[in-house]
Amino acid sequence: MDSDRQSENNGIRLATRRDLFRLLAFLDEKLPHLCDIYDHVLTHLLTTNPNYRVHFLCDPTGEYVAIVGTKRDWRRLLGNNETQRTWLLSAWAIDESTKAKAYRSIKDIDWITDEFVFTGLQYEPDPAITALFVSHGRELTLHRMNLYVMDRQAALTTELSTPDDVYVKSLETSHSSTVYDHWDYKDTTVVESVADSVVESPSAGVFLKETDELVSWMTNFLPTGLSQLHTLEQFRRRGYAAYVIRYLSKRTAQSGYVPYAIISPGNKASENCFINVGLESVGPYHICEAKFDF
Repeated sequence: MDSDRQSENNGIRLATRRDLFRLLAFLDEKLPHLCDIYDHVLTHLLTTNPNYRVHFLCDPTGEYVAIVGTKRDWRRLLGNNETQRTWLLSAWAIDESTKAKAYRSIKDIDWITDEFVFTGLQYEPDPAITALFVSHGRELTLHRMNLYVMDRQAALTTELSTPDDVYVKSLETSHSSTVYDHWDYKDTTVVESVADSVVESPSAGVFLKETDELVSWMTNFLPTGLSQLHTLEQFRRRGYAAYVIRYLSKRTAQSGYVPYAIISPGNKASENCFINVGLESVGPYHICEAKFDF
């Protein structure tokens, strides 16, 4: 390993641009299971947005033992206009205790005031991760999910077609409020974060040719991948969701990302839609909110 990696192997480091290229090469060998942290590293490499960061730990020989992607976000508190800072975390580590150590070592985090949304493989977080957040006074809300991924080469060769009365294109920041207002989990973020994702990552929308009205859409929202899928009620059962998923999967792969989605095990309609487009189940996954019990 390079001497600059070995010289700081006892503490967590903020990744430089040079580090990010190395981290991507390392994580590429661990796909498709680590697509969330892979996409986070790539986003940080491609954007100058300071809300995205990547940290890593090395062992005494300079080998990676933990990689953590952080995205600084906010959520609006119910009943007032105040916002609560929230960290969106995706990570890989050689074991869960090392991952917890990496979380604790990130200097940007204020363990007294901040809240968190973190993700991981399996249906539940490891007890070492749970204990970390509970010991700092956070209440945990667990969402058991399944991880679906499309092979990037398959996504690149996907053929795109739409009916004559609609067209598909990337979203613009002016569409952010529409996406936010229709998202079931909008209480976990703010509209400005949706706008960031539209700017920093691929997105897709189905528009009526006659009026240019946006009727179906999807974003690539870290750390949950292909997300915020919605079709206006009066335009459902026309296959628009499938058009959006195909377009966004291809745009995602063209940009170097891994097309992946997190789906609730009980949401059979979404599962069938993603499977029919070409995504395959990789295994169980979880999203966990660590918040104060206001």
